[in-house]
Amino acid sequence: MDEVLDRENFIATIVWQKKYGPSNDARIISNTHEYIVCFANSIDNCSFSLT
Repeated sequence: MDEVLDRENFIATIVWQKKYGPSNDARIISNTHEYIVCFANSIDNCSFSLT
């Protein structure tokens, strides 16, 4: 993403816990988290609404 949108447009990495317990189908380690990487097309024109 750094090559496509430039490193300056990086906003944050968000960790989301998608499960609260281990899965019985996991072979070695249960995957309970997902990672969301946020970039903007232009950080100068980026705004968020939390409502």
